[in-house]
Amino acid sequence: ESVEAALGPAVKALAQRVTGVYLHVDLDVVDADYARANSYASPGGLEPDQLLEAISCVIDHLPIVAAGLAAYDPSIDGAGRIRGVATEMLDLLGRTAEARESS
Repeated sequence: ESVEAALGPAVKALAQRVTGVYLHVDLDVVDADYARANSYASPGGLEPDQLLEAISCVIDHLPIVAAGLAAYDPSIDGAGRIRGVATEMLDLLGRTAEARESS
């Protein structure tokens, strides 16, 4: 099942009730088999592409009024893979904010 198919209906329903959302992402949601954001990371989480798709789904249906990334311990992310995922997320959010400001 795609991320849009799994998350889309809930996000669309939420869009009927709110005018904006705070998007909070604990980076240990990323599958620990990909990389570990902190000591709480565990297998079975999202792949980075799935996380970015989920954020895109929220962006497509709801105005994000604020966002936060949490639970990152760089000493555990030795190869910097989670840092890369976080950077991609921030880039996506930044591009979205810029696009909304210019429209």
